[in-house]
Amino acid sequence: MLLSHGLRAAASKPNVVGGILVTTSDTISDGASYLTTFLTTLFYDFVVPTSVTQISAVAIGAGGGGSGSDGASAGAGGGGGALSYANAIPVTPGETLRVYVGPAAHRMIDSSYGPLGYPSGIVRLSDSAVLLKAVGGAGATAAGSNGLGGSSASGVGDVRFSGSAGGTRGGTTGGGGGGAAGYSADGSTGLGGSGFFGGNGNSSGLGGGGVGVFGEGASGTASGQGGSGGTNGETDGNDGGSGGAYGGGGGGGYDESTAGTDYRGGRGSQGAVRIIWGNARAFPATGTSFAASDGNESTVTL
Repeated sequence: MLLSHGLRAAASKPNVVGGILVTTSDTISDGASYLTTFLTTLFYDFVVPTSVTQISAVAIGAGGGGSGSDGASAGAGGGGGALSYANAIPVTPGETLRVYVGPAAHRMIDSSYGPLGYPSGIVRLSDSAVLLKAVGGAGATAAGSNGLGGSSASGVGDVRFSGSAGGTRGGTTGGGGGGAAGYSADGSTGLGGSGFFGGNGNSSGLGGGGVGVFGEGASGTASGQGGSGGTNGETDGNDGGSGGAYGGGGGGGYDESTAGTDYRGGRGSQGAVRIIWGNARAFPATGTSFAASDGNESTVTL
């Protein structure tokens, strides 16, 4: 269009739209104590794209591992990871944001404790400001106590919800893993020893349900079921079942008998961080789908 003074109007600046998902394939096999600090050996440095001045992001803490049977009783369930999200976070094009992702909690042999789930989140490198954090779930103890869920109070973000505690053990029956937090509610508690029986006729604990990273969707309605696109918790024979992605707690191992074989606790699921920008996209549900990024979205696996 020509302006009245005879100069052609400048073309409108294109709206940059995109996103990035950061996850990890690594596992952690130590850490019996509950922590709220990032695992500083696993991170991705994200450089803010040109023309991007604000982002929205969601973080999910890793699920805690279930404990194994101890020769006298079954194992308990690990806690589910917390979820935090924040919108319109001010950023500067070209600056570096360090993205931390809690790894999956490794299966521990026999009667060992379940490893903790580490937090996930974002730190600005220039001033070490924590922009977003979601705490992981605690692992179940070797003494048979269930793991607590990741606490929303220890997180950072506009909106925060807690993961569920794992289920308690019950005789020879393992406790279920705690569910990951959702976008609008805390996770659902892992069922106890009498609550859910695993496959093949045994009594190991079911892994807790995970939560997805593409915005709020339908909630899980059954034991171990994932919500908002998260995957379901699993069963694994006599061993405790693995938690669902992302953030589900691991189930407790089955105890065959006082003199029988001990079985492992279930693996807690990894956490995740997703960053989106452009077109006023915002969690929990405004343009948060993959399609809304116009396909300009990358996945980084640590």
